[in-house]
Amino acid sequence: MSILWVAIGFALLVAGGEGVVRGAASLARKLSISPLIIGLTVVAFGTSSPELGVSILAGLQGKDELAIANVVGSNIFNVLVAIGVPAAITSIKTSMSLLSRELPILFTVTIVATALARIGNQLNRPEAAVLCLGLISFISYSYWAARAEPDQIVEEYDEGIGPETPTGRSLFMVAGGIVLLMLGARLVVLGASTIAAALGVSQTIIGLTVVATGTSLPELMTSTVAAIKGEGDIAIGNALGSNIFNLLGILGIAGLIHPLQVAPDLARFDLPWMVLTTLLLFPLVMTNKQISRLEGTVMILLYVGYALWLIVRAFA
Repeated sequence: MSILWVAIGFALLVAGGEGVVRGAASLARKLSISPLIIGLTVVAFGTSSPELGVSILAGLQGKDELAIANVVGSNIFNVLVAIGVPAAITSIKTSMSLLSRELPILFTVTIVATALARIGNQLNRPEAAVLCLGLISFISYSYWAARAEPDQIVEEYDEGIGPETPTGRSLFMVAGGIVLLMLGARLVVLGASTIAAALGVSQTIIGLTVVATGTSLPELMTSTVAAIKGEGDIAIGNALGSNIFNLLGILGIAGLIHPLQVAPDLARFDLPWMVLTTLLLFPLVMTNKQISRLEGTVMILLYVGYALWLIVRAFA
């Protein structure tokens, strides 16, 4: 039953996130807010809303291990699987903007978030505030950088938002989406905690595997579809952007609401592994300015090896 609750919870999280994104984006349009701003804030936050809901609720319930492991596991999954799978299907070409902008920002953010989390093995409110300020800076920089791009890049944000809907319907979508997110997060946290107790493993392990995989499925689906369509930058940029929002937005907001304790194993093993997997992207994308099918397959195998190691660690 716990597995069923988790599965239903994931479905509600995805549906809720979709409702919040569409409703909020439509309302923002009615307020004459730039499609570029909507794309960089509402849509970007919406795709990370499953992780946000789970981490905030887990933190409020005192399940700090689950709250942080969800973010760390999601970031590792996004790099090795959400990029690895589409690359294994068809080689993904990259652009100079990705090499010079998004990837260095992600690596810097990963280093800073890891350092803050390892100081005293906790993420307190002042440290969380630093991450939130980083998020505001990232959004501001992204807006400035996107305005300097060709018109067709800016138009992509407008196309991705979707058509306007009546105000009443938009409000209903936002309210309904928030309710679904809350219900979904509650089911995932409850089910994951029960599974951890039944298996006799830590919530960290469940958060790094089951919960992280489930909340990252939207990124995997989006990146795979984009790669098949030949939109390599979108495929990689989706995963990188999600990781930046996870570290700055989710850890920042969750830590502001409730200071989070970092499990020793997470600080010792998984946070450094998250840094290493992010660093791995540099040589991959710089080789012929693409991630080949062979490299994508290796990335998937690395994740399989990491998952097996987590299983061994859980029952050791």
